Amino acid sequence: MLPRLSGRHTGEDTMHPADEFALLRARLRILRLREEEMREMFLAGQVRLRSNAHEVSIKMQHRRLLRHAALPSSILHDPVLWRETSVSMVSVARLDCGA
Repeated sequence: MLPRLSGRHTGEDTMHPADEFALLRARLRILRLREEEMREMFLAGQVRLRSNAHEVSIKMQHRRLLRHAALPSSILHDPVLWRETSVSMVSVARLDCGA
């Protein structure tokens, strides 16, 4: 289990798990944006792919996609060909504390 984001990392001695979850989501959002910026720089050739410690590789990946719109209705609506799955979604929202 990873250590909680409390104390020296956030300036607080205790943090409610809901608040920590929101903080993690915010940090991840910032990291994903920076990752995308850097990805674009590598792809555009604006920066070198190799440092003294790391090397970035760029590879083309291909995949086949099924065109659902091209399938006949009999296949699209055949329950034998489909299965349903469920996942638990966890979200977080800031409360309006009247401030």
